[in-house]
Amino acid sequence: MTSLREELRANTLDLPNPARLNADQVRGGHCCWCNTALTAETAVDLGERRHPTHWFPRCCPTCIRAADHAHVGMCETCVETPAACQTAATLKQLVREHSRTPPPGPRPIAYCNWHRGLSDTALLVRITEEGSGGENGMLYACQNCRTQHGLTPLAEHTT
Repeated sequence: MTSLREELRANTLDLPNPARLNADQVRGGHCCWCNTALTAETAVDLGERRHPTHWFPRCCPTCIRAADHAHVGMCETCVETPAACQTAATLKQLVREHSRTPPPGPRPIAYCNWHRGLSDTALLVRITEEGSGGENGMLYACQNCRTQHGLTPLAEHTT
């Protein structure tokens, strides 16, 4: 089984001539089409190339979508038998992979001192002397208790 990048390397994805690109584009630090700076999260790896020179084409998610659209419009196989074109299938897979939004991070959970339970909406609303309630004198309230008791998070207080 071949990887997506191997599939693109074996097929005729229209890539720019590396001789006309800057050093950042040739090493894969910038998009090979639009020269946008890439990060590990945004880069679409198009596979190491050794011809006409040794280079590492990568692109941004916007350009892989444009390449997919352009390929489908110009490829005779895509026009006649869309399911038969492996390059189109590979491009679509790369578009799907790089269109996903990352899952949200973990939500902080704190103890609400008003309803005496855990909540993922609890915010610090009051600091009291140590030992008079709350851990280290800090009192937290969830969204419902803040609304019900007219409490404002300390972060929203103006000085």
